[in-house]
Amino acid sequence: MLRKGTNDTVFQLSLTELAFVLTFMVLLLIGSKFLLVDKDAAACEQEKNRCYAQLPVVLGDPQEAIDTLVNAPKLKAENTELKAALAEKEARLKAIEKLEVQGADPVRTAKALEFLKGYEQTARQEIAPERAVEEGKKVADTAKKTAGLEKELENCRGQLKHCVTVTGAPKGYGHPPCWTDAAGRIEYLFEVEIRSEGVRVTPAWPIHREEYAEALPGAKAAIQAGVQSLEKFRDTTRGIFDLSRRANPECRYYVILKRHPALTDLDQFNTTRLGVEDFFYKLDRTGVATR
Repeated sequence: MLRKGTNDTVFQLSLTELAFVLTFMVLLLIGSKFLLVDKDAAACEQEKNRCYAQLPVVLGDPQEAIDTLVNAPKLKAENTELKAALAEKEARLKAIEKLEVQGADPVRTAKALEFLKGYEQTARQEIAPERAVEEGKKVADTAKKTAGLEKELENCRGQLKHCVTVTGAPKGYGHPPCWTDAAGRIEYLFEVEIRSEGVRVTPAWPIHREEYAEALPGAKAAIQAGVQSLEKFRDTTRGIFDLSRRANPECRYYVILKRHPALTDLDQFNTTRLGVEDFFYKLDRTGVATR
């Protein structure tokens, strides 16, 4: 019985010691944890202090940095305005450089500025530099078409007046002249001189018809050919004749017909004259020698 009691006491003391040891270890771990936390907190505090110590060096003035952050929206708007101003100045610089390269004439530059001013006032919009050439071509094309329509209207009025004037005469009347002035007077295309070698063609149109005459098919070629056979003349000017037939109303271009004094063969003269009259109406000056 005594031995058994002794064993129980020893066993109970061992459990107590074990509990004490475990408790001590837990406390030791907790203490170690606090030490680690304190150490980390101290390290963070030191790092924070170093960071704040560097701010004045990096930012100059911490308050200024704060003000910059607060004013960020305003600065963004100012930045946008500065970019727009910079883009405008760059465009002006490019324009100046282009004028310098081209050796711009001050008079032409002034005209261009006045033209641009008038265009933008009428159109009520500004022209971007990259679209200036394209818009200029459009305006020129429109002006050219308008001038063409005005010339056609002038022709129509002249033709009408011419027809009213001549239809009262006893002689018959064919197609109206393709070119007339506002008073109904005929404007002539060519002067055709009949020679023994053929015909010689020279311009007879008034100066304001220069552009239209040169645009007629074969007009330049007929003049540049010099003295040519009747067949070549007809081949060259057939396009003009076809154009007059397609006109609305159908019309005929007029030429001034002359005769060289060296031409004495009446049959040859008549054959050539009638060949020219197949394509053109004429003002007959063949009774007056040209040389």
